[in-house]
Amino acid sequence: MRQKIRRILLGGVAILLAAALPERPPAARVDEVTDNYFGKLVIDPYRWMETPSAELDNWARAQDAYTRAVLAQIPARESLRKHMDELAGQLSVVTIVARAGHRIFFKRQDASEDLGKLIVRDQDGGTEHVLLDPNKLTQDGHHISIDQFQPSQDGRYVAVGISPAGSEDDILRVVDAETGQVLPDSIDRARFAQPSWLPDGSSFFYNRLRVSGPHEAPSDRFTNNQVFVHHLGNDPAQDLPVFGAAVGDLKTILPNDFVQVVALTGTRYALGIQSDGVSPEVSLYLGKLPDKGDTGLNWRKIADRSDGIVGASASRDTLYLRSEQNAPRYKVISVSLDAPDLKTAKQVLPAGDAVITNMVAAADGLYVAGRRGAVSFLERIGDDGKPLEVKLPRAGSIAEGDSGDLVGDPRVSGVLVGVSTWVAPAAWFATSGGDTPEVTDLGITPHAYAPADYVITETSVAARDKTIVPLTIIEKKGTPHDRKQMVLMEGYGAYGISEEPFSRFVPVVRGWVDAGGVLAIVHARGGGDLGEDWHQAGRKATKQNTIHDFIDCGNAMVKLGYAANGAIAGMGTSAGGITIGGAITQSAGLFRAALIRAGVTDTLRFETTEGGPANISEFGTVADRSEFWPLLAMDAYQHVKPGVTFPAVMLTAGAHDHRVPLWQSAKMAARLQAVGNSKGPILLRVDYEGGHGTIGAGQKQANAEWADGFAFLLWQLGAKDYQPAP
Repeated sequence: MRQKIRRILLGGVAILLAAALPERPPAARVDEVTDNYFGKLVIDPYRWMETPSAELDNWARAQDAYTRAVLAQIPARESLRKHMDELAGQLSVVTIVARAGHRIFFKRQDASEDLGKLIVRDQDGGTEHVLLDPNKLTQDGHHISIDQFQPSQDGRYVAVGISPAGSEDDILRVVDAETGQVLPDSIDRARFAQPSWLPDGSSFFYNRLRVSGPHEAPSDRFTNNQVFVHHLGNDPAQDLPVFGAAVGDLKTILPNDFVQVVALTGTRYALGIQSDGVSPEVSLYLGKLPDKGDTGLNWRKIADRSDGIVGASASRDTLYLRSEQNAPRYKVISVSLDAPDLKTAKQVLPAGDAVITNMVAAADGLYVAGRRGAVSFLERIGDDGKPLEVKLPRAGSIAEGDSGDLVGDPRVSGVLVGVSTWVAPAAWFATSGGDTPEVTDLGITPHAYAPADYVITETSVAARDKTIVPLTIIEKKGTPHDRKQMVLMEGYGAYGISEEPFSRFVPVVRGWVDAGGVLAIVHARGGGDLGEDWHQAGRKATKQNTIHDFIDCGNAMVKLGYAANGAIAGMGTSAGGITIGGAITQSAGLFRAALIRAGVTDTLRFETTEGGPANISEFGTVADRSEFWPLLAMDAYQHVKPGVTFPAVMLTAGAHDHRVPLWQSAKMAARLQAVGNSKGPILLRVDYEGGHGTIGAGQKQANAEWADGFAFLLWQLGAKDYQPAP
């Protein structure tokens, strides 16, 4: 079939003219490299793509041009994009909240705006003040985004990490919250800065990547992590390291470890955190802030990774620890800040049937968030040690982890909590102290409501090994189960990260469902949905469970009457590329089409990437015989073989992606195209103003990517309005 299209602008009006579109995307040069892994010969025909070159750039741009020309011929694609823009334009989305006393700082993307801006306001009300608005700023012609921020303990200043074009290559700036003035201080190489202010209100700890040489591997810039202390007005080049590899007597921190220092608010202590970058378990060090100068914290190691500590929060005199030690769904213990010893730790909240997802200390007690099934709960543990339920006005999910939707200050009673659903962004509430805590709307998230015409079903599926896998199904009310629905399976299953609602995903969910589709979210093993055991059941040697869970849930959607076998679509992002890549290469007949977004598809080579070494603890290394074979089994790229009819596949990549580089998607696309046996086209879409997925992307930019992917899937699933003209 020869398709013809060209779009030009004439007097502001788009006019279609005929121009020849190639019948297929450009073929990639084959240059086979053979690796010998423990006697197993593995052939890689596109290894050359791993090295940046003009050839790769020209090929990728030609692929992208072809893809966009094909997508432009899908009739309803543009209306889908506009609909998602309209949905986003109806919502105000808050993605990060921080608290300094009674002052709150938050990043909010207002309805009709493209990027989130930094705002400050008193908790009890008053006027909001915009401190930094990326919608009005650019850097070297690229849009910028706010990736991280942290206010000083007195709320006077806020350190902000900004980056261009979704690159996550942050520059750390400081804004005066009283005047809105941006101070001259500017610190580059701040991707993992995680600033934390000292009690003096004029200095902060931050992580800064080292300068790597021109002949070093890309991953080398992440080695020898160090935390520095910066005093406002000083030259960052003169900042002193206080924690990290080769700092003082810290011999237990290795070159590949990631480090952070948190000044514990309301105390004279700082917490040093050491991790491998992806595992939830951390090592902890405690140091007392010196009365004068920047050095002399005299770090004391209080927990090793083997102790199973995954989170910490502190009050005036107590350090609370969330632990997986003999508690796969977590427990909370505590030690004294003056004499921290895990051997004498007190039990604050024992392990139970619920997954404890987060905790934060406040003046009136420790607030703990947990999850039973798909619904989160909040409890406060006061001086009497008894949990008191805090009744939330909305059912939904409280996001997990240290950066989740639970924010407190140990000097102030109550907490701030965000509650999300799959079809409505997080609504933020404030709790009060007292015997019966009151919960009030914080007033920073207008229109955070859930439309009544969506149905969210929380169910489960028995996998092939009889393990019960949670499954979330989202559809319009009244959707018939007549085996004719356009089902999209989504799965992740890595790092112990749970599949849970988040605000920027709302236009995506509703966009698909509004187009007539059904969305099925697989809570596969490898994630953290059911605790640390669930994570371990889909990691390294057990990674195949993640893929099996996804396939088995897809088969269940057929058995439940939603779609016919071979007529569903699958999707995975980032590490979810292993999930969907494994699914379509191991059970190709189940799927009609697939969308692989910035996906890890070549796991054998992933550890050679910039962030690859940090991921060895999650996926494994080819240097270890016992870990090589599971890596090969989960490598979708190596499972693309002749004789298999693969689904139609669209892969997306960002030119500025430092997590999963473009070549991972490029190699997979080239190999699928070369096999030449699929149910539809194999397309590669590259965002030359984008990074990893839609991280750092503007809302319209993100919607355009999602609309392209969904239009492709709807076309392949046979949706009437998405079929190109013959």
